[in-house]
Amino acid sequence: MTDGVDVIVTDGFTGNVVLKTAEGAFKALLTALLTAMAARPEAVDPADVLAPELEGLYRDFHPDTYGGAMFPGGKGVCIISHGSTKPRR
Repeated sequence: MTDGVDVIVTDGFTGNVVLKTAEGAFKALLTALLTAMAARPEAVDPADVLAPELEGLYRDFHPDTYGGAMFPGGKGVCIISHGSTKPRR
């Protein structure tokens, strides 16, 4: 992608694949990072410091927060709504 791209248009299948891949990659990365930090005794203190910040970041990107998933890369904010969100109680 270049700076000149403002809109991405895909068919439903391709857009869904990109969305699901981004969601899964972010969730897997965050889980792996927190698990790795918790498994090392010398990393427990940094894990205690980083975990709240990373959880806040995860919450910001979680589809339930906004009813969709953030799709970065353009010059503005793009939120793609999809069926994996849950109703707020």
